[in-house]
Amino acid sequence: MKKINDQETRYYRIPEKIVQKHQKNKLLKDMMVVSCGYRSGKHPTIGYDVHKNPCEEYFLKYCTEGEGWYEVEGTKYRVRPGDLIICKNWQAHKYGAMDKNPWTVSWVYFVGNHGTDYMNLLQGEKTSHIIHLGLDAKIESYFYEMLKKMEKGYALQYHLHSANVLKSLLSYIHMKSETKLLNKMNKFEDVLIYMKQNLYMNISLDDMADHFSLSKDHFTKLFKKQYGFTPVDYFIHMKMQRACKLLTTTQEPIKAIAQELGYQDYYYFSRLFKNKIGISPKMYKERFN
Repeated sequence: MKKINDQETRYYRIPEKIVQKHQKNKLLKDMMVVSCGYRSGKHPTIGYDVHKNPCEEYFLKYCTEGEGWYEVEGTKYRVRPGDLIICKNWQAHKYGAMDKNPWTVSWVYFVGNHGTDYMNLLQGEKTSHIIHLGLDAKIESYFYEMLKKMEKGYALQYHLHSANVLKSLLSYIHMKSETKLLNKMNKFEDVLIYMKQNLYMNISLDDMADHFSLSKDHFTKLFKKQYGFTPVDYFIHMKMQRACKLLTTTQEPIKAIAQELGYQDYYYFSRLFKNKIGISPKMYKERFN
């Protein structure tokens, strides 16, 4: 354990020659830890304004206490407990602890042919640079296990073990993220009920997103992933299905049906119906009633 003033630090980096030697091993060519560490507390020069130039190393940093910041691609992010920073190789980045309440963090730098695949898996379509995982003792234990083995020295077995721990960490992070996503998507059944209850209203995307306590973009992305349609398009299809039922089971005029479903403009309703069903409401009524 190394102490620098009031900052507690443990840090280990493998010399480049050792990295090159071990990467000739097929088992380490795809994934190898080259540096990892832990830092907590406050120090006037360490961990406040770090600039990293593009290099071949991938980077993860997990915050467990305090606050810090991370800057990449011209955007600066605030990092809080439970946040994981993700940085691909060849990507310049900056980071540091906040002056007040500085962060406690664990980190790992790694190289390998599978690095990009793992990072793409974690970042997803949005290419997120920060993932909020929440505080998780298991994640902390993975970082600690890698550091503990790395500190033992350059022997091949230690680096094989660290590489496997890193893969377990990456897999666990992905599983945890997907579980949170699935839990959110399961709640969309409530949104479908909400839509059915409001078929006769003009509810907007804002209304739906607010009902689910999500941003419009995030709500749309999750809904489309689950059902294959945007929320608005799905809602319109539900309205048109209801219109089909009313056209074939009642004697209501088409204009009245349109108004009943929230469309005051009959011609707009007719165009929308034809777009979704394939024929006009008049032809549908004549054909199927």
